[in-house]
Amino acid sequence: MKWILIAYGIIFGMPITAAVFWFCRNDSEHVVWDCRHVYGGLVTYQALLYRNPRDVLKDPPGTSWRFQIQRFIEDVHMTPYDLDERWTSAENRWLRDEPSGPDFFCPQGSNRTSVMAITGPDTWWTEGEKRTFEELPPSYVVFVLGVSSQCHWMQPGDISRDEVPALLKGEVGPNSTRIGSAFWLAFADGTLLRIRTPDDPMALQPFLSITESAAAAREWLDPWVLETSHVDR
Repeated sequence: MKWILIAYGIIFGMPITAAVFWFCRNDSEHVVWDCRHVYGGLVTYQALLYRNPRDVLKDPPGTSWRFQIQRFIEDVHMTPYDLDERWTSAENRWLRDEPSGPDFFCPQGSNRTSVMAITGPDTWWTEGEKRTFEELPPSYVVFVLGVSSQCHWMQPGDISRDEVPALLKGEVGPNSTRIGSAFWLAFADGTLLRIRTPDDPMALQPFLSITESAAAAREWLDPWVLETSHVDR
């Protein structure tokens, strides 16, 4: 149906209609492209280093998990960087000072991340957690896309599970993090859901815990689902 409407718009002199549907198609494809890279980086990191990526905070201000997995997503060998140094270090200034961050983490023309993990107890991001995505409940949310923040992609900064209800109410979190009227959820099995902000601020909580998500059905989110896609991890 989408392609019929695009063709109709082009043939009958309705370029705006065609452009809108073309933009929507590419927007979804871009999210899938982003997620495929992020999933791939996470899986490769875990397979090679035998641990899950996480923010490195032992030497504040540390580095983010996004910075940790970037080397497994794209070739950055031509750019000087040091994963053992904090993101604000002189060794990492070349990446840090780039006005545009990686496309799979940042909006175009920005170095502020729009991809964040949901952290806290009983999440994939806790110390010592080593389960693969295949070993997690399919309905567990690993990360979210489409948030607004002032968090540099190399900087440690995510959303804790406890912060989610307040963000869904429109409050502003750390690093000026906001959840807008619509955003994407990336599940352990590769399912992607674009949802509008739920009326119930507690609606996402069962999906943000490994234990609780085992008994959670994604159909519970149907009232707010705008679009569904999938990534082959």
